[in-house]
Amino acid sequence: MTPRTPATRTPTADVEAAILDAAARLLEEQGPQALTIRAVATAAGVAPMTIYNRVDGKGGVLDALFTRGFDRLAVIAGSVDPSGPVPPLEQLRASADAYRAFALHDPGTYALMFDRPVLDFEASPSALESAGHAFSRLVDSVSAVQAAGGIVDGDPVDLAQRFWATMHGAVSLERHGICFAADPDAHYAGLVDTLLRGLDPQGGVPGGGASPTRRRARRGAPAPRG
Repeated sequence: MTPRTPATRTPTADVEAAILDAAARLLEEQGPQALTIRAVATAAGVAPMTIYNRVDGKGGVLDALFTRGFDRLAVIAGSVDPSGPVPPLEQLRASADAYRAFALHDPGTYALMFDRPVLDFEASPSALESAGHAFSRLVDSVSAVQAAGGIVDGDPVDLAQRFWATMHGAVSLERHGICFAADPDAHYAGLVDTLLRGLDPQGGVPGGGASPTRRRARRGAPAPRG
């Protein structure tokens, strides 16, 4: 009698990845309303109960997609390598381009991260830690560019917040069709260039929120009449 070959089980990590990949496709192609347990299970080729067992249901799927998004953003934000062949300032500029590309290529994921398209979804503490880590990586990149003399001194957290606010504001308007510039690509490049000029070591606004009036006062220059 030929012995039976034991049935093999797909590793949990592979099943979870298949579920999340399927959910991500649905999110991008059909929007958050498509993320039902049945639809995700069908797209992933698993039983609906598998999603409850492996990913903790719909809430777990959303939480994992939220985390995935910020993990990707952390890679983009922390891409400045002071020892690389490209000047750190240009690497920071490239990370701004990558940020926009991510937001426009995966608008469903980006919306889940920032726009609360699913009203009853609350990110878990661990997912929020991933969001915080992404910002920390941007602070690291800003600090690296500062150390290389590419941008003005001051609080890197303040400067990173300016950088993120500029990128997020621009891509959010563009995603919602509120971009009146004839060439959105050129407009975004010009916006980033304007920001970096405002952070130039010679005359840029330092981190920490110091106003032009306070900077002139420290230099002994008269404040403007208002």
